[in-house]
Amino acid sequence: MSEKTSILLLLVATFIWGFIGIVTRELSSFGLDSPQITEIRILIPALAMLLILVLFRRDKLMIRLRDVWLFALFGVVRVVSDVLLFHAQVLIPLGISTVLQMTAPYYMLVFSVFLFHEKLNGFKVAALFMGFFGCVFTTGALNGCENLDMLGIICALLSGLTFGMYCIGGKLLPERGYDSVAVLFWMFLFGTLAMTPFVDVVGIAETAVGNVEALVWILVMGIVMGAVPYYLQIRAMEGMEAGKAGIILLLEAPVAVVVGAILYGEMLEPLNILGIVMVIASIAIMNMKWHIRRRERGRVRGPPPEL
Repeated sequence: MSEKTSILLLLVATFIWGFIGIVTRELSSFGLDSPQITEIRILIPALAMLLILVLFRRDKLMIRLRDVWLFALFGVVRVVSDVLLFHAQVLIPLGISTVLQMTAPYYMLVFSVFLFHEKLNGFKVAALFMGFFGCVFTTGALNGCENLDMLGIICALLSGLTFGMYCIGGKLLPERGYDSVAVLFWMFLFGTLAMTPFVDVVGIAETAVGNVEALVWILVMGIVMGAVPYYLQIRAMEGMEAGKAGIILLLEAPVAVVVGAILYGEMLEPLNILGIVMVIASIAIMNMKWHIRRRERGRVRGPPPEL
């Protein structure tokens, strides 16, 4: 898969995640709490990936015993990331918790240098800083920064670390020869096993059976907001650098803010708009090196011969 295709797939996944707030609010209106919603986000994708593997890729289902701990690790940190973020959102403002979780690309950039030997260049660093501060402006995290709960800050930062680890797993495991669908299935299976003892699963089932509309939103959360974008993300990371992927993931915050403004009448201030522009510009900066290389190759080759 070409890098341009990978970038496109990740942009689509990130755009989809920007709408997740709508589904979360709908599920909350039916009485489901954050752990239950997290359970839905990992259980349904696990079942969907298992169905695909059994029907079409049965030979890809098995994993090597020595790699089980890796699947378990990345599956658990995915769940831990959501739990930490949800807890942080209770203790500190939503915008600040979101921005602190958006430190994930920094961890991804560091991990990628050591694990995948990716080069740390000026384009990546500039794009990352611009994108992060764009998220700060977009979410309005500069407001209400006084008297913040230290535990909330720590939880949000750890959420960013664990989410960055999960994303690295999405690149590392396919490089070890595993099919993308199998990687998702096993990570979400281990995540589900770790999460289920702490979740009221019976309450989820009762809500789904007792209300058709709730069932529809549960399926939307699991498939549209879970299985589909997760698959697009892991496929995208097979064909691009982890550091670049982290920068593109920053786009989720501006999309969420715009969705809130359009659907829920949440006000967009000039600083919010500036932040959105900065995030988009950071993605453009990240890809600028590719265009420069193409121009340099053109100059080296020279003009086409005259006929």
